[in-house]
Amino acid sequence: MLAVFVLESLLAGGCVIERDHASRTTVSPIFDARPYEKIAIVVMDQDGRVQQNGEMRQIEGIFLKELLGKGYAVAARSDMDSVLSEIALQMAMITEYDAMHIGQMIRARGILLISIGHALNTFSITARLLDTSQAQIMWVSSYTGSYWTYPVNASAMSSELMTVAKVIAKDFPSSAPKP
Repeated sequence: MLAVFVLESLLAGGCVIERDHASRTTVSPIFDARPYEKIAIVVMDQDGRVQQNGEMRQIEGIFLKELLGKGYAVAARSDMDSVLSEIALQMAMITEYDAMHIGQMIRARGILLISIGHALNTFSITARLLDTSQAQIMWVSSYTGSYWTYPVNASAMSSELMTVAKVIAKDFPSSAPKP
């Protein structure tokens, strides 16, 4: 039955998405949400290059909305843009070490690194919360899926990325109530 659906969808010019049913999430045993008064968000491609295109801004917006809804303060985009533009002059990609220093520069205890990958008919999103004071990953979630389109359909891929970003963002732990 699935094979018939796949064939019909492909013949109709549609897109068939095969994805995991849930993201894979891990939280550090020492994670405590209370100290994270401010979190910065950085979206980059699979090679660590910070991206400023519309799709990446949409993904940033999805995480921003979810983090604010869970009680976190998020660093202003203007603060991040100014620091990232300075750093972009010095390097081609952002490492976790660089991200830690970016977070410290804008006084953010955590920096959420979101990496978007595309390869042939596979896509992935990985999000990691880096504690800038301890230089440790406190939370990670990843999601990988495959898709087939005929003809190639970039908007279906973009739509699926947004769906996956929402799944991962919802997995982010809620902050502790303010004392």
